[in-house]
Order: sequence, then structure tokens, then C-alpha cells
Amino acid sequence: MRPGLIKKCIAACLALSLAGAAAADAATTRSFKGKTSQKKTITFRITGKKLKRLKFSINLTCSDGSTLTDAESGFETIKIGKSGKISDTQVGKTDTVVTTARLRRGKVTGTLKVTDKLSSTVSCGPQTVKFSAKRVR
Repeated sequence: MRPGLIKKCIAACLALSLAGAAAADAATTRSFKGKTSQKKTITFRITGKKLKRLKFSINLTCSDGSTLTDAESGFETIKIGKSGKISDTQVGKTDTVVTTARLRRGKVTGTLKVTDKLSSTVSCGPQTVKFSAKRVR
């Protein structure tokens, strides 16, 4: 074989192996766990550039003076921007959750704003809590 052909074959093999490694890394699922400013647990998973399985609970003050501890889960997948920016609003039957956060160096920090309507006369929130979650190994 000629030396030029050998170099081209080696370069092609390296490029294919790096592309395969990048694709495998993008599909890796990482679990995160942390706390909110109310000292409640928050968990989620990140696969590639998508945040999935977000679960947390929050205490909301209601218009009738009561307190509601609201367990939130069942969210749609949330896209993560190029710079790790996370910004999402999801509306359910009775509640609205606004997520604003940033993924940086295996850590996600941000805020959750929750509003819940219990009935036609009683609403709870809005309540905003900060959170921080680290990658679970």
C-alpha cells in the first residue's frame, strides 16, 4: 500500500470512531437528584439534550389561607438549549409549572414557579422555589 492511502484509511477510521463515541454519549441517560429551597426532593433524568421524568413537591399558599403540598410529575419532555439553558412552561388541568434553569458541569440550578387551581373559588400560588440538583453516579 502507498503511504498516502494508509494515512487516509487511518483518518477515516478515527473519524468514524469519534462520531460513534459522540452519538453514544448523546444517548446516555444521566440521573439527577437535589433539593428545592423548601428542602423538598427534586429528581429528573437527562438523555442527550432532553430533560425527562421531572418530579418534585412544593408547598403552596392558597387563597383560603390553607397550605397545599403539591406533588408534581408526569411532565412532557423538556428540551435543553445549546448553552445548557432550560426554559419551559407546562399547563395541566388545574396547574401551571414554569421551569427556568441551566445545566452546567453536571449540575442543574434554577427555579420552579407553580400555580394550582383547586376549585372555582380557591387557587394556590403562584409560588416560586429555587432548586439545585447534581448528577447521581
